[in-house]
Amino acid sequence: MFPSTFFNSDEALDHSESSSFDWPTGSVHREVVKGEEDHKWKHNKWAWRSSGTLQHEGHAAEQRMCLGVFRCEGCGRLTRPRTQAASRQKQLENGCTSRTCSLEAPLVHDQCEARSLHYKLERDEETILVWEHFGDHSTHERPPGGGLSKVQEDQIDLQVIRKQDANVHQLRTGDTGPGSVPLADIAPGLANPRAARYAVGKSQARLGITASSLKGGLATISAIGDLQKRLPTPFIRASSLSGPVFINLQTPFMDEIIKESVESWILDLADGPTAARHGFIIDGDLTFFQMGTLLATCAYSMTSNEWTPVLYSWINHQDTAHHRPHFAHIFKSVIKHAGSRFNRKMLLCVGLILPQMFEFQSHFGLGYGFFCGSTRRARRRICDAIIAITPGFSQLSPEAQAAERKHLVREAEEGELGCDTHFWRSADRIKKTHSVVPPNLTSTFENSLRELLSPSTTSDRFDEVIRTLKITFPAAKNWFAWWERGPIASMIFPAKSAVDPEVAAKVPSTSNPIEHQHSLLHHAVGKDQELVPGMEKIFLHVREMEKKYLAIKGGLTDLFDQFILRRRIY
Repeated sequence: MFPSTFFNSDEALDHSESSSFDWPTGSVHREVVKGEEDHKWKHNKWAWRSSGTLQHEGHAAEQRMCLGVFRCEGCGRLTRPRTQAASRQKQLENGCTSRTCSLEAPLVHDQCEARSLHYKLERDEETILVWEHFGDHSTHERPPGGGLSKVQEDQIDLQVIRKQDANVHQLRTGDTGPGSVPLADIAPGLANPRAARYAVGKSQARLGITASSLKGGLATISAIGDLQKRLPTPFIRASSLSGPVFINLQTPFMDEIIKESVESWILDLADGPTAARHGFIIDGDLTFFQMGTLLATCAYSMTSNEWTPVLYSWINHQDTAHHRPHFAHIFKSVIKHAGSRFNRKMLLCVGLILPQMFEFQSHFGLGYGFFCGSTRRARRRICDAIIAITPGFSQLSPEAQAAERKHLVREAEEGELGCDTHFWRSADRIKKTHSVVPPNLTSTFENSLRELLSPSTTSDRFDEVIRTLKITFPAAKNWFAWWERGPIASMIFPAKSAVDPEVAAKVPSTSNPIEHQHSLLHHAVGKDQELVPGMEKIFLHVREMEKKYLAIKGGLTDLFDQFILRRRIY
């Protein structure tokens, strides 16, 4: 939900808070990381106009003043003031436009002193967008109109999804089936046919629904429900068709592997030969489904002695909001299976490695910003998981909550590790371009990179080597600049790492296991799958792994190995 003080664009707005969100009053503060903001992050329904720029706490801020409302002195009808001064003056001159007002009374301007500030600031190497509200609106009533809120958009989406073959008139009317809400009950302005057509069209665009796919989309939703009914065990754990569109897939066997892993962490959390196998490896498979991305998480099974998938998720988009349910499910499972033995460091043992996002992608303009968003979403889910089990957190003041959340984010950041393999792969591609790395300087290039990765390299020496590399290989300076950026360098290079060495020993340091799982899935059932058939094939693939696991646990594979050995002897 959107807190009344601090706003996070990844969350869905709770309906009970929609009124205070749409009509803020008093001191309200909202903020969001630039690039991750929802288009409704600072939405409200008061009428505003800009009054220029001023300095606020050392930041240049745009100030906007509330325009109040126009009220007919005769019939009392309210009119929303327009933004432009000339247009507002014309409204006042024209008077009341109500067809039922026969008094021809003038409009009275009920003014307001409330204001809002819009500015940005830098914090922890991120640009933060801030919206602040000051003052109350007690001098006037709420102006009619204003854009749809996030809650209202979500409610319209639900109606469009619920009955995709309905026309706009039918959606305005509603029906007798469960869940039907006439559009005008969502927002009174949608009683206007033109406004309703526009809102439904925008909803269909958000949902990716076109006239040709309406029937097919409804069939897909029905097929997903039918799939779970056909399967012998629970598989579809959570899903959403409104807001972030996702489907979490997990069998009881996969959850059992999480339990087994957590037990292993508890037994040898501090030390031991299996410490490097603690945690999860998370990656996205871009080729399994025809549309969307398959997120996969693996944990190490001490029984089968191999990395095993413990959660799959289909997500419609690769933004922060779509990844959050996947992380939330993993963290809740860890907390559940640890019980009273839960330790915060267990969440820091979640090795987040996203290879397809973790390489220099200057040609596509994706790398840094998308990578940083991926790491931030993991940190926030760690915070959310810990906050959910922290007694009395909601009773803390907004300032105390913000301070505690910042501390938790820092703890999570100190548990992040990257993958050396993908650094070297990227370096190999650079090295093969002789105009960037001349053949006679290849050994110099490689030796310098090894020094950057060496645990004995100090931070000052790291900076010196980087400067030398940029001078020696000027064509690769952008490549070096990308890798030396704070959030990336801290995950790859020991000299820049904020990770406690004890934690580092417990976090997986390579993504090869999960890439191998992608290959196994492709080999078993193929790629380029449609959604529902692909989900069923994932289930079959997991069932095959479960049978193998049970065979190993029951000793059947040992008997088979002995049988083969006897045949070879005789």
